[in-house]
Amino acid sequence: LFFPVVWVTSGIVSLFSLLWKKDGQSVTITEEEFENLLDTAEDEGIIDESETELLHRYNTALVQTVLLFANSVHLTLRGTDSGELRKIVKFMKFFRLLAQISSPKPNTLELDLSGPGALLENARKYGLLLSAFFPAVLNCKRYTLTADVEIRSRKARFELDEKSALVSHYGNMAAYVPEEIRLFHRAVKEKSTRWHIVGDTPFINMGKEGICCPDLSFSNPENLICHLELFHRWHRGGLQSRLAFLEENPAVPLIIGVDRGAVRDDEFAALEKNFPNGTKRVFRFRDFPGVETVIKMLDKYAENINKESCSPEKAPKKPAPGNKAKKKEKLS
Repeated sequence: LFFPVVWVTSGIVSLFSLLWKKDGQSVTITEEEFENLLDTAEDEGIIDESETELLHRYNTALVQTVLLFANSVHLTLRGTDSGELRKIVKFMKFFRLLAQISSPKPNTLELDLSGPGALLENARKYGLLLSAFFPAVLNCKRYTLTADVEIRSRKARFELDEKSALVSHYGNMAAYVPEEIRLFHRAVKEKSTRWHIVGDTPFINMGKEGICCPDLSFSNPENLICHLELFHRWHRGGLQSRLAFLEENPAVPLIIGVDRGAVRDDEFAALEKNFPNGTKRVFRFRDFPGVETVIKMLDKYAENINKESCSPEKAPKKPAPGNKAKKKEKLS
């Protein structure tokens, strides 16, 4: 799955550039360069691919190289359905990318992704993940991708759509489950007798804030549903707006996990001060959340819901003794 990233970092793009010239003239390369080309292709498992497939990979890798220098990426999906959105979001979540998702009109979705150039730290790693995400976009029927890139202080805008005829080598990811998610599912079954993971996770419409795409959904024997959204170290930009939304909409069944690498202790203390109710739905983790912590938050959420539903109604006010006496006098 990370194969295109290897292309970008191994220099295979420059090697293949020697073989495909715009003018179609023959090119001479040294024996050492040719051996390097074959070794790289063999190491990356593409030695058996046809010439056409190899060329498709090369063209895709060129775009991935550009995305390494992106400050921001805007993706528009037209004529999409919920199934296509789920696939693209699954890839996005798998690569732990940050995106603001909105639907300005029916059957149209817009995703604003932060680029590596917009990050102060770990920009290179995030750029590799963004590049690895790109082939998933090519499986969408109608799309437009716009990226603001900056290379050596020179800024430019890169645009691409389905007319480019680029071909993705990514298959159907619906059957693929990352190892860490598989282990998490197993741990929930082993450590919780009340909560289980629901198969389909719905999207939450947050109005002006766009669309929330939870990572997991849970259900208990009382059919109480609660969703979990994770904010990894690159996702701090969207955390404040999410807490503000929960502050104003406490009925939304959502809990949030925040990577400690995304928000420092002093920054989280400030969030608790500004969003006292919203941060009650938040727990912190490192790299990946622990099952015990998640279950504890789910139990806390269910307890609060039960308290609200079982709160006694206000008893009617008793009439004052004087009023009661006057009423008796009238009746007599």
